[in-house]
Amino acid sequence: MDKDLRKIVFEQQIKTISTMRKAIEEGKINREIRDDVDSLDLAELINATVRGTMISSVTLSKKETEEKLKKNMETMLTLICI
Repeated sequence: MDKDLRKIVFEQQIKTISTMRKAIEEGKINREIRDDVDSLDLAELINATVRGTMISSVTLSKKETEEKLKKNMETMLTLICI
């Protein structure tokens, strides 16, 4: 990957993870997300799950990709939500 493109992708990932972390913290405050879950770790896990699903979309249809992502997120929510 080109050095400049790699920097852009990295910076975008940092912003995405930061935004998710803040949303997770808000969910903890609102007692929607378990408070024993590390916010940064969870944000990185969600990001990795989404990215992994998008990578697998190369071999899946759009509908299959959407269904897989939805199922992955629903599974994660059952693990972290109160």
